[in-house]
Amino acid sequence: MADNQWRRQPFTGDVYPVALSEVHTVRFFDDWNSYGIQLDESIYLENPSSVSIVENVTGGTVFTEIPRTSSPSAGQFRVDYEAQTYTGTSRIQFNPSDNGTVVLVEYKGLGILNKIENYVGFLVGEDISCNSVTTDEDITANGNLVVGDGSTGSGDVTITGVFTGNTTNPLEIDPNANTIKNLADGVAPSDAATVGQVQAEVDLGTTIQVGATGTHAPAGTPVRIAWLEGTSNSFGSCLVNHSLGSNILGFTAYINSGADVWYEIQSGASSFLKDYSDTYVRIEINAFAFQSKPVRFLVWYKG
Repeated sequence: MADNQWRRQPFTGDVYPVALSEVHTVRFFDDWNSYGIQLDESIYLENPSSVSIVENVTGGTVFTEIPRTSSPSAGQFRVDYEAQTYTGTSRIQFNPSDNGTVVLVEYKGLGILNKIENYVGFLVGEDISCNSVTTDEDITANGNLVVGDGSTGSGDVTITGVFTGNTTNPLEIDPNANTIKNLADGVAPSDAATVGQVQAEVDLGTTIQVGATGTHAPAGTPVRIAWLEGTSNSFGSCLVNHSLGSNILGFTAYINSGADVWYEIQSGASSFLKDYSDTYVRIEINAFAFQSKPVRFLVWYKG
């Protein structure tokens, strides 16, 4: 529990209020069907009242407190104190016309008995936004859990244990093992994707079914592709280095004529040469029209 405890002696009834100030924005609350604010602590009832509310701008409106039995008009408010005949919710009601107004509230607080910090294993059925939640037990939020200032979206979520989703979305975050598991596959173009999903996009998804005599690519060897580009020189030759080593299974090459037409380099033609090694792929064309032209290589290799 927090250091700021409930300031009431339970056996004598003595109270020890402290002066507090908070800034809130008047808004609509579904659960009590009213426009108002929720203070952090239980509100001490004094006569005359020690609650002061003013619009939080220079020269802002000073609000007037009215009895709890009256409904507030514009510029007025009523308070639910921690006292007899009150319910002690620490809520202050305003007129709907004051919705969205940022107010500075000064009051005397009696502690945090009615705050969620002191409840464990509690169930939150609607949106919750707070500066600090401290508990040693479970927190279940059926609504949205907003961390930090909702206007900026700032704030940190610190996980010391393992965060897990539900059976529909079994996402698991384990900061101790530095892992994120069971991340759902991306659907929209902007979604995150798993390593397997990315691999499926770039992998041919095929394997060699019948291996040739030898051990270079036996049956079951996965086949992948690489894409290389270069430019032929003044002799019609284009050599591009690679890092695939001895894994190349074969390649085909295309050269641009200069008119946005790509020609496949056919092996065996007397005017063409195609070869590769563990460090390069190369073509040579003995034709003036294909000098200093773009070349593309489609390489098959074993993964």
